[in-house]
Amino acid sequence: MSKPKQTYRKYDATFKQDILRQLDSGQSAPAIAKSMGISEQLIYSWRASEKRKTVSLSDTSVMARELDQLRSKLKEVEMERDILKKAVSIVSRVT
Repeated sequence: MSKPKQTYRKYDATFKQDILRQLDSGQSAPAIAKSMGISEQLIYSWRASEKRKTVSLSDTSVMARELDQLRSKLKEVEMERDILKKAVSIVSRVT
């Protein structure tokens, strides 16, 4: 006898966000899982996925700020280099 094919339920983003809000409000994952008829592991999986998204967004903003700082530092260093080049050419002409 073969096992019947297992079907998986799909949950929309609104449902997932509602579950995560309940979790953030202090309800326990087991209680939410029991009341909504889903597994605890699914709730933990959704929470981990949401944290990864949040971390990715914050990493992006940190990297953007760092990029801006590096660009301004590069402009400053290029300006210093140009000034030193001019100074060397002036000093070499005088002697």
